[in-house]
Amino acid sequence: GEPKFELFDLQNDPHEMNDVSGQNPGVVQEMKTAYDRWFKDVSHTRNNNYDIPLIQIGSSEEPVTLLSRQDWRRSPSYGEPGQTRRQWLLSNPSAGKYQVTMHFPQDLDFRTIILHCNEREYNSSQMTYRRGQRHAIFDGISLPQGKIKLWVSSPQKESDNLAYQVEIKAQ
Repeated sequence: GEPKFELFDLQNDPHEMNDVSGQNPGVVQEMKTAYDRWFKDVSHTRNNNYDIPLIQIGSSEEPVTLLSRQDWRRSPSYGEPGQTRRQWLLSNPSAGKYQVTMHFPQDLDFRTIILHCNEREYNSSQMTYRRGQRHAIFDGISLPQGKIKLWVSSPQKESDNLAYQVEIKAQ
C-alpha cells in the first residue's frame, strides 16, 4: 500500500518530534508529486538504471583503484552454474596491462593463489609472493575491456573471496 508520509516544520521543530502532515495534506501531496516527477526523470538517465553500479578502473585520471570488502557484490560466478560468490564488479574502458596486488587478512600459508577475471584464471606461478607474507602481486595482467568480475581463491582454503583488499594499477 501507500507509505505513510511525514512532514516536519524544521525551523520550529529541528528534532522532528511533531509530524504536521495531517495539518498540511496539500503540502504533502505537492512534495510527493514533485518527488514522483523527479524520480521518473532520473530513472531514465542510463541503461539498466537499477543494476548494481560497476567500479571504474583504468582511467588516466585515477590509474590506481583500491577495492575493499565493502565493494564486494554477491553475483553469479563464471564456470560454476547456479553458484554465487563475493566478487568485485568492475568496468574497464579499454583493455590493458595491470599490476594487481592482493592483500590478505593473515599470512599466506597456502601454496596456490588464483586470481579470477571473468572466465580467465591467473595462478601463483604468474605472481610474486613469499610464504608468510600478507600480500601477493600479479604483474602485467591483461584485463579486458568492459565488464569484469574479479575474485581470489585457493584450493587450500575454502572461501568465496580470499583477499580483503585489492589494488589495481594501470601499467
